[in-house]
Amino acid sequence: MFRTSLAAMTCFVLIPSICHAQFPEEIVPKGLAPQFYTITRLDGDNITFLTPHITKDGRGYEGGFTAIKDIEIYDGSGKNLAAEDFRRRVKVGTVLLVAPDDDKPDPAYFSVLKPDTVVLVGALLKTGIIPPKPEK
Repeated sequence: MFRTSLAAMTCFVLIPSICHAQFPEEIVPKGLAPQFYTITRLDGDNITFLTPHITKDGRGYEGGFTAIKDIEIYDGSGKNLAAEDFRRRVKVGTVLLVAPDDDKPDPAYFSVLKPDTVVLVGALLKTGIIPPKPEK
């Protein structure tokens, strides 16, 4: 019993230090990864977007809305996009990426995107969970 407890405690102490050594901070992207959303409405200067979301009550959607003037917009290479360019590139049904905070995603995330991908920053501050529709 004592040996088993000692072995378990040794694992709890050694494993985190071994894992930390295997993943040095300089190779891990800074900040949170952007998430996929689909544009469901473009209304003048406002945009609405949704993504599937699992809730305890079933499948619902997580969504957001924002005024285009209140967000930063980037293309897949990390360059700023003007609002006019954004409007030309997207329509209802376009899949885009939305940063989960107000920070531009790490360049490592941009490195895996196609240049015509659209990334929104600052848009998730106005989001909420849309509950699943009740089954009839």
